[in-house]
Amino acid sequence: MSETATIQTQFKNEPAILAAAAEMELPAPVRGTVDLYQTKGHSGLILKFPGWRYPVVIDTTTGSAAMDTYNGKWGYPQDLQRFTQLYGFHAAKALALRQGKTVTRKVKPDGTLQLVVNC
Repeated sequence: MSETATIQTQFKNEPAILAAAAEMELPAPVRGTVDLYQTKGHSGLILKFPGWRYPVVIDTTTGSAAMDTYNGKWGYPQDLQRFTQLYGFHAAKALALRQGKTVTRKVKPDGTLQLVVNC
């Protein structure tokens, strides 16, 4: 039986963050503190996307991500969307594997990922 779920992503799984970054061939995220355009002192895992003026800072304690893309002029929302999908896949896969299940993914024609968990 197929079920569809809507998930609000919280970036709390550091190994999944690292796996998603590696799959996108991004530099490995490092812990630190950075300033964005108008806000200062964002601490967490610093994720650098090519072509972005400012990095994305992921606070794994709260699961939030801080960034400044200036409505797409300083960063591309599709990069973060792809990262979020890959993060979700790697986090769900780790959870399913811990429960003894297998996980596969399919790429839909529109580029989105479909996660298939076999019980």
